[in-house]
Amino acid sequence: MKKIMAAGLIFTMICGSLTPAAGASAVRTGVPASASEAKAGHWAEAALREWTGYGVVQGYENGSLQPDRLISRAELAAMLHRVFGYDGGGAGSAAFTDTADQAWYGPALEAVFKAGVITGYGDGTFKPQNPVSRQDVAVMLSRAFQLVNDSASLKANVLESFEDAASIGSYSAPALKAMITSGVMQGYPDGTLRPKQPLTRGEAVVLLDRLAGTLYSKAGTYDESETLDHAVVNKDGVILKNKQITGNLYLAPGIGTGDVSMENSAVSGKTYINGGGEHSVHITSSTLGDTVLAHPEHPIRAVLGGKTVIGQLALKGPMIAELSEGTVIHSLVLHAGSSGTVISGKGEIASLQAETDGIKVNGVVLAKGQKMVWSSESLKPANAGASTEPGRTAGESSSPSAGSGGSPGGNNGAPGGSNGSPGGDNGTSGGNNGTPGGNNGEPGGGNGGGEPSAEWSPVVSVGDIPGTAQVSASVPDGHTLAVLVAHHAIETPKAGDSLPKDSLLIHPYQPGDDISGVDASVNKYLGVYEVDASKRVVHFRQIILTEADVKPETWSMVWNDEFESSEIDGTKWNYIQGGGGYGNNELQNYTNRRENARIEDGKLVIEAHKEAYQGNDYTSAKLTTEGKGDWTYGKFEVRAKMPEGKGIWPAIWMMPTDQNLYSGWPASGEIDIMELLGHEPNKIYGTLHYGVPHDEVQGSYTLPDGSSFSDSYHTFSVEWEPGEFRFYVDGILYAKQNDWFSQNVNEAEKYTYPAPFDRDFFMQLNLAVGGNWPGSPDSSTVFPQQMLVDYVRVYEREMSQYRQPVEPASHSVVIREPGADGSYIVNGSFEDGLNNWIFQPFGPPEDLFGGRGSVALDQGAVLTSIEQEGDVEYAVQLVQTDIPLIKGAEYRLSFDAWSSADRSMTAAISGPNRNYARYMNDQTLSLSAQRQTYTFDFVMASDPDPDARLEFNMGKAGVLPVWIDEVRLHKIADPDPSLTREALPGGSLIYNGTFDQGKNRLAFWSLDGPAAAEAYAQVGSAIEERKLYVKPAAPGPADSLLLSQNQLGLKENQMYVLSFEAKAAAEGSVIQAAIGNESEPGLYGEQSFTVGTAKESYTMIINMGVKESAGKLVFKLGALPGLLELDNVMLKEMAPPVIIDGFSRIEAENYSDMRGVQKGEDGLSVGWIDPGDWMQYIVDVKQAGEYKVSYYVASGYETGGSLKLLMKRGSVLEHTFPAGEMAESEADAVYTLDVANTGDWGRFVLVDQMITLEEGTHTLQLYAPHVNVDYMLLAPSDLSGTTRNVVRNGTFDENVGEWRTYQEDQLSISSVNGEMKVHLPSLTPDAWNQQVYQDGLTLVQGVTYTVTFDAYSTVDRPIQLGVGHIDSSNNYAYTDFLAGGKPTLWLTSEKKSYQFSFVMNNPTELNAKLEFNLGQITVGDTVYSEAGDLFLDNIRLSGGMTPSR
Repeated sequence: MKKIMAAGLIFTMICGSLTPAAGASAVRTGVPASASEAKAGHWAEAALREWTGYGVVQGYENGSLQPDRLISRAELAAMLHRVFGYDGGGAGSAAFTDTADQAWYGPALEAVFKAGVITGYGDGTFKPQNPVSRQDVAVMLSRAFQLVNDSASLKANVLESFEDAASIGSYSAPALKAMITSGVMQGYPDGTLRPKQPLTRGEAVVLLDRLAGTLYSKAGTYDESETLDHAVVNKDGVILKNKQITGNLYLAPGIGTGDVSMENSAVSGKTYINGGGEHSVHITSSTLGDTVLAHPEHPIRAVLGGKTVIGQLALKGPMIAELSEGTVIHSLVLHAGSSGTVISGKGEIASLQAETDGIKVNGVVLAKGQKMVWSSESLKPANAGASTEPGRTAGESSSPSAGSGGSPGGNNGAPGGSNGSPGGDNGTSGGNNGTPGGNNGEPGGGNGGGEPSAEWSPVVSVGDIPGTAQVSASVPDGHTLAVLVAHHAIETPKAGDSLPKDSLLIHPYQPGDDISGVDASVNKYLGVYEVDASKRVVHFRQIILTEADVKPETWSMVWNDEFESSEIDGTKWNYIQGGGGYGNNELQNYTNRRENARIEDGKLVIEAHKEAYQGNDYTSAKLTTEGKGDWTYGKFEVRAKMPEGKGIWPAIWMMPTDQNLYSGWPASGEIDIMELLGHEPNKIYGTLHYGVPHDEVQGSYTLPDGSSFSDSYHTFSVEWEPGEFRFYVDGILYAKQNDWFSQNVNEAEKYTYPAPFDRDFFMQLNLAVGGNWPGSPDSSTVFPQQMLVDYVRVYEREMSQYRQPVEPASHSVVIREPGADGSYIVNGSFEDGLNNWIFQPFGPPEDLFGGRGSVALDQGAVLTSIEQEGDVEYAVQLVQTDIPLIKGAEYRLSFDAWSSADRSMTAAISGPNRNYARYMNDQTLSLSAQRQTYTFDFVMASDPDPDARLEFNMGKAGVLPVWIDEVRLHKIADPDPSLTREALPGGSLIYNGTFDQGKNRLAFWSLDGPAAAEAYAQVGSAIEERKLYVKPAAPGPADSLLLSQNQLGLKENQMYVLSFEAKAAAEGSVIQAAIGNESEPGLYGEQSFTVGTAKESYTMIINMGVKESAGKLVFKLGALPGLLELDNVMLKEMAPPVIIDGFSRIEAENYSDMRGVQKGEDGLSVGWIDPGDWMQYIVDVKQAGEYKVSYYVASGYETGGSLKLLMKRGSVLEHTFPAGEMAESEADAVYTLDVANTGDWGRFVLVDQMITLEEGTHTLQLYAPHVNVDYMLLAPSDLSGTTRNVVRNGTFDENVGEWRTYQEDQLSISSVNGEMKVHLPSLTPDAWNQQVYQDGLTLVQGVTYTVTFDAYSTVDRPIQLGVGHIDSSNNYAYTDFLAGGKPTLWLTSEKKSYQFSFVMNNPTELNAKLEFNLGQITVGDTVYSEAGDLFLDNIRLSGGMTPSR
């Protein structure tokens, strides 16, 4: 069986293959043992010797250590007490009913209990002599070493990969995660964790050793220069000097109120200061990272001197701090509990944030919520715009009141109620096992609405996850269970009734699954249904939950704003400013004025006004916490009072902090906690947006008593867990959502669930006016309008005990069968009138795009009469929807069409639910008065779509009528299973090279070979861990473990670069990469790579020979001695180097590599370039020197864009540096250039700069944010000398890609038999009004040029030749280089050669244009207007010598 293991860990047993010795539960006496008693040769000998020497491990009455004996709960508690020296007194061991103060472990148990490290069982016992399981040890150690406060480790989803993950107690999951991600506890070679297996004394000591490192338990000076893993100081009088601690430092409670000092030392991990008092903790000339200071009973005095630097200092208890000059604290956060803190002296605190009252700094008392900067005795308010995120440590604030939508009740961790779920630090069941609690005997009806049948009685029990319950009931084969959660009594259905539809209904429900969103006060009603195969009710029971039925949960507040200050807190909120509609045609302009946002009477007021302001008719405000409050998972609660009125749209919602992680909206996700439409003041909505294509799930809640949300304050909240959202109003659960997806249009598969809702989001509060959804205000709308917010609170569940995401069932696409005639078009002969056809589907209004017309039957066909042609092709449109297409199949579209005279129209097949993606490219047709049949074949390259549509677009082509008949769409070939995959929009042939898509994040990849069954292979779930971790069970032949991807669309005679990032656990690990096909894996190339222990990029160049139908990439991994990390695998087509020899042109779309950009629709330019996107070009410079580089660019961005060109010698082709982005610091030269707004994204201009190029190969990397780029021209600074042919693509054996047309709907060009065919369905007045042209040509002043070409025509006619320049920045002004002397050339049906020469008298132009003017020409009294085709070939524009000077 294949082992899937936790990412990033090498799985060995934590303590070897021990079989612990069983023994009697002898009474432990606490006899000191000598280090010499450590068992010689024992696998744990070193740790036993060290910790026996410290006095932490003690022996039995006979002096033996017995390391293989199972450790008891009391023994482990005593060890922890000796390590930390916890304070005694208080509750005492008598707090447990089965312990006594006089027992040997009494004082230790008392102290460890008081410290919160142990909590015991729910029945009041501790069971001190019981063995301790691995999961209970994890709980106790993680509390003692404060690992549970490390939210990063808690969010790492490492437990699901263990084969026995189901046996892990939910109470211990956060602790186990913390222990595993910190590297302290590991799994076993067979892929198990064995959470319930007891631990031996030796194993416990090894874990203790890994966490504590070095113990300083005796007063003295320790000045030896050394590097330590971790350190614990538990005695006063200890002085540490010259220590480099790579892990954590614990200044433990055992220091008491004494002194401890640290000098000239550094801590890379965290420092926990829990000891010290009226005397001092002295830290001098030392560097500390994150530091936490807290003592529950008294302040700790700290003296910081020398050049001490602390990263973040979090105070959870009071501190008396004295800072000397030169001391720097980057961030100081004073949490609840730190009241009484006094800070004095000099030094610098870059950010000081008081989250409680009673803080004094150099005599100045800070108010709660203040953020200050302290430097050299000067205390000033922080910049209101500074970005800061308040501390989010769990347990700082009180929980929300019970009943507010799954709010807490009871004590977290105590076992409760009915199923004996584990509690505290142990895994032993408590309570009345299996006995249902509460008023569970209140079922209603079930059999025809009569009395409940005694034979069907569902039983409720406590859930595994906090805030859940479970139900069990038996049903016969073929029947299923369903459970409905409600806040009111559920109406009893009759037998045979249909199952209700509700987002709070779980169907099918598996007995014993956790039911979330329940509580014992509000959402306490469970409707349990037995359902038959047709979803009809067979039995029903209602259960009313009590506290005993629901697993207690605690939500700890980590962020809040009660709006108690006089001004809006700039450390928590940002203002969004400006108008523009915000994608919804909203009418307001958001401002930061007090008129629109302020605090009054302890409430945030967001106020909308009807007033003219900066081009808008309304003003309002929008506040966000972006960068100051960003969270993944939690409870988000807002108490607010809403406005009402037509066109008013208040919202409480969340957006992702990194909006580009899963691409832009909607794929990035949106969480709408509350939205209200002002004309429905008693109804609110909770919605999730996701996609692509855009989709949403939505719930709503209407006040039941006819009141309005504007009458009083209501509490709106959402509970967000991995894979689930629960929406509440005033504690009432009204919607639950757990089915969504996310896909980037530039990727081939959906991101792995629960993306996009698996990363940080920030909060937004706004009051919009108008928009697509609410409509515009009317005369009934009163202004100003106010949204009043009482508070905003954010909670995290204690110990991050969240549910694990369960991927929703796949939604299979149903593809309907064709009609009896085999066609997927319904009513294609119009025998059923106009049924199934839609005219002007975008209405109302039907003339939205300026087109107007009507349809009717005529002569058995559909006649479209056009009154007004409109502004775009689709301004007049006839469509049929719901056409099913499957990926890879080939289809044939055919139809008859004609007009009353010559005109054009287009036909296309698109996906309206996928942003109108084109499945068949738009086909432009030339219609005449003669009925013709048109046929087009195409392959469906996209995913299956049951809702495609056929479009006939007749706009912007005159007003002549169009007849259409006999429309058919047949599938002519099924998908070819060997069909190759095309490159992704980013250019890579490797799909999911980032390991973040599909099931297990391994879509498109296969792991094969003899060693695959026993190999470890896993992709991490945390964002930073989304890479493949793979390792054979043991090293073997390289091809014994193969990671592969096939169906690669490799092209004949093309060059490719394979690139990937890798890191190995063992230095010198060797892997192999091969590119070939199924039968010959290394046909095109094979290469070995030696991978080191640091992440690096690796590349391999492949030169294709004969084209294969399906290429294959194989990584051979069988020889790996340890774990390999693999990521960012790409296989990209490489453009050959551009030769720079005199005048040269680089097409923007011919990049060798890129990130983020998209080619234009015509494929001849690059756009959609955001900050951080780039393109690379490899050039081969033949002559060193100064070059003028001219960029042909456009920008419609308000403030314009910019260009940054990085240049470095060498290229990926020569292996001089890796594939991917070149860092600016690595570049040999950097050139920058601003680009002004050109007026439109399609209005291109030339901008230029000088650069220096050395001879040889270079890589150019271009950043062009907010700029569209067509091409770059490079010309030597000295333009004298000979010139050559400047026309590109002057012969047409393959394509006409470098040529363009003007009035493209009035002519078309194509490559036919090695010539350019120009089809002219009709001729327009003025010769220049129909053109074939090429621009971007360099013409040098003073040079004589000659144009030559071959041409003939199906109709005898004249054409004109033009050479000039168009200045798009100057209203497209035309400069005629022929000075009015455009030659008129006569074409006949005989192919002839033509020639024309001219002198370039104008200044040198780098964007000249050669044009063939093909419209109507008048010669004498004759107007030549007959349509036809003409053919061009061998076009050249060559120059001679520059005239002598």
